[in-house]
Amino acid sequence: MHWCNDNTNSWLAKWFYIPCTTTNTFVVTDANSNTATASFTVTVTDNENPVITAPANISVNNDAGTCGAIVAYTSPVGTDNCTGATTTQTAGLPSGSTFPVGTTTNTFVVTDANNNTDTSSFTVTVTDNENPIITTPANISVNNTVGTCGTVVTYTTPVGTDNCPGATTTQTAGLPSGSTFPVGTTTNTFVVTDANSNTATTSFTVTVADNEAPNAVCKNYTLNLSGGSGTITTANINNGSTDNCGIASMSLSKTSFNCTNAGANTITLTVTDIHGNSSTCNAIVTVQYRPTCTIAVTPSNTTYTGGVATNIYLGYGPQSATVTCNATGGTGFTYSWSPSANLSCTNCQSPVFTPTAPGNYTFTVTATNSNGCSTTCTVTFCVLDVRVPGQNNKVYLCHVPPGNSGNPQTLSISVNAVPAHLTSHGGDRLGTCSQAICGTPKGTETVGTGIIHSDEFKIYPNPTSGIFNIEIQHDVKVDKIIVMDVTGKVVATRTNVEGNTKFDLGDVARGVYYVHVMYGTEVFRTKLTVQ
Repeated sequence: MHWCNDNTNSWLAKWFYIPCTTTNTFVVTDANSNTATASFTVTVTDNENPVITAPANISVNNDAGTCGAIVAYTSPVGTDNCTGATTTQTAGLPSGSTFPVGTTTNTFVVTDANNNTDTSSFTVTVTDNENPIITTPANISVNNTVGTCGTVVTYTTPVGTDNCPGATTTQTAGLPSGSTFPVGTTTNTFVVTDANSNTATTSFTVTVADNEAPNAVCKNYTLNLSGGSGTITTANINNGSTDNCGIASMSLSKTSFNCTNAGANTITLTVTDIHGNSSTCNAIVTVQYRPTCTIAVTPSNTTYTGGVATNIYLGYGPQSATVTCNATGGTGFTYSWSPSANLSCTNCQSPVFTPTAPGNYTFTVTATNSNGCSTTCTVTFCVLDVRVPGQNNKVYLCHVPPGNSGNPQTLSISVNAVPAHLTSHGGDRLGTCSQAICGTPKGTETVGTGIIHSDEFKIYPNPTSGIFNIEIQHDVKVDKIIVMDVTGKVVATRTNVEGNTKFDLGDVARGVYYVHVMYGTEVFRTKLTVQ
């Protein structure tokens, strides 16, 4: 309560509004109406600030697809002890505005009529919780470039987007577009990071297939056996095989060889690359050596006994023969003959056969070269005992009278008379007529020259170039026809022959051969000349 003079010289108690200045005047009057006046002022000052209360801070997430959020709040209004206070927003955004991601400080100031002020602030925080977006490209599958263990691949590099500006895209794995991608699968990973550190990741693969087979290159190889066997490796056959990515392995279809493989052998080299592709090439492995052999028979003298070196007649002519194994296909040959009976040696190249009794003697020789490879040859001797018992200088001879081939006669003649018979009478032979001819089964025998002297059989042409016919008359069925050379080696055979049959001896050597026609128990023989 303040007192103010109402100028009536009376004191009244009154309220004074702030701010205000009041002059208080006092007049004194005496009894004689004399007066005196005095005044003073009372000033009331407004030193009380207005009051404003801020709302609570606000935190929200961004609106989808927007780098901010619409936020509404109750705007604060200040109050004061005096009338006339006004409230003003000095910072921030009005309620209902779109607040950007981040923190916005909203400031309000209230000013009263006496310019006293109060300030209040609160924050609106908008959090960007929306991840950026990045689109994944389709996976890529391609084949390698020829000659290269990979290929160049281009693709559209993915770029991320975000509701807020400032997103960056980085490749964190794989290779950039336009790079040479290796064979296999490469994973390419891209990460987009927005301005508020939200991220999104995408990946796609580039698969390069190696569809290129190796280039297999072979070379021929010559293998010398040791002890009859030998091996080869891929290094012996490979001649620089290559692959665009690398060779994993090589293999051979055959690595071990022995004497049975002597000569040319075709083998296959298989080359496989690190991705399972393979190719092959062929090579010739020549295995040394392939031995062969022949046996040469050399009678102990040159006395003519019929022209067959393997026929020995006890009592006339050569009584022994040297058999020589001629082996080819290597060096350092050793020899083994069997059986050993009647041979002068069994481990030599040229033993001497000296028979003491009639019969057929077959000898086999095995010739082995320094590489351990062997070959075998066989020779058969026919030994007839043509001696006349008790008469040292006489032998038996089967004589075929000229013009009477069906009536052979066994003669006992001096050894000195034998040459005339064998050279002048084509059908004569050593031995009795009842003895089987060497190399033929035992039985009755009719011997002739040129055309066989029989109504059942004819042979022509003779001499021949190697091709001839045997004509079988009537309904005769021949059991076997054998053609032998002078050593007793069979060069042609026919069995169960009827009618006409044609022989082609091929490329046999020129010379004398013998044709044996076996019919029942009878044997018909003739000499055949190949020229």
